[in-house]
Amino acid sequence: MIKECKTLTSSSLIFVPFNFRRSRRANLTKLLQRRWLGWSIALVALMLALLTFARSAAAASPSLVINEVYAPVEGDPAVQWVEIYNRSDIPLLLDGWKLRTAQNEYPLPTVTISPTGYLLVTFSRVGVMAQFSTILPEGAVIADLGLNAGTLNPSADMLALISPAGLIVDQMNWGQPDSKWKYYNAALWPTGIAPLTDPSKSIGRTWSSEGKDTDSPGDFSVHDTYSPGGPVMAAADPTPFLKEPTDVISWAAGLLLWLAFIVAAFIARRLQNLSGQRTYWQALLIAPSGIAIYTIIQGLAFSQGRALNDSEKWTGFTILFLSAVLCFYVIAIFSQIANHYWRQVNERPDY
Repeated sequence: MIKECKTLTSSSLIFVPFNFRRSRRANLTKLLQRRWLGWSIALVALMLALLTFARSAAAASPSLVINEVYAPVEGDPAVQWVEIYNRSDIPLLLDGWKLRTAQNEYPLPTVTISPTGYLLVTFSRVGVMAQFSTILPEGAVIADLGLNAGTLNPSADMLALISPAGLIVDQMNWGQPDSKWKYYNAALWPTGIAPLTDPSKSIGRTWSSEGKDTDSPGDFSVHDTYSPGGPVMAAADPTPFLKEPTDVISWAAGLLLWLAFIVAAFIARRLQNLSGQRTYWQALLIAPSGIAIYTIIQGLAFSQGRALNDSEKWTGFTILFLSAVLCFYVIAIFSQIANHYWRQVNERPDY
């Protein structure tokens, strides 16, 4: 009959709670401490690098998009305007940014666009105020370029947001692009949006319910009511909860991953009952909590028919990353415990 494994007598050993002799235990503890210290430093360094990269990407600001354009054919150039939208939930400082058309490039003034706020770029502040003052939101942020800088071509033109690093952050065009344009580039749509012929309307971005920017002409449509410096009037139909297949897969994957750790925790608890050795199964229950929290955040966003906003991304991804590190650590401990237990069993002559 197999003898019962000895119950652990040492609770002071943090990394591998086995009943080794003191000298071997001390050496192993030092070895694992060095190993886990190295892994911890590497993981922290990786996390900091990822955060730095994310912040740099945010500085390039894909959160800024061209949202609405008013340049009707046969219209007065003095009333043309372009609306830039800050999709993020943090203020964005425009410093060194430019607005580019087919033939001109305009430095934008240094201004701050509030979270989910707008910047109205005009070619004549006086002209725009004369025609649109009654519908401009109170406190609208306006950047006036001046008529002398050149205006938009209502029949065929392009708009591009240029970051301080010289990168095209967002771009759109209407009419037929011409390779002879000064700032022509291969990323322009071969067939642009139809020029605006009705001066009572505007060309505006029509956001999908997921808030996606597909960089295609389908992102824009003619809006029956223009809204300079404010939200466009046309709204997409709400998307039912988990309508998109990718939403279903992503949400279900998070749920199944969390359940897998819960099952592993109960397996560890069973092993503890059989062997008498502490397996820290409670840690296996707690470690994947970040996965559950992220899945809940994701599910709440999907239930509202939208993608995660910036705050939800930072919160969810940070919690998920920390939970992943903790899960890795706990699984490594449990693996050491399980291996030691099976070695004990296999070394018994009556096994």
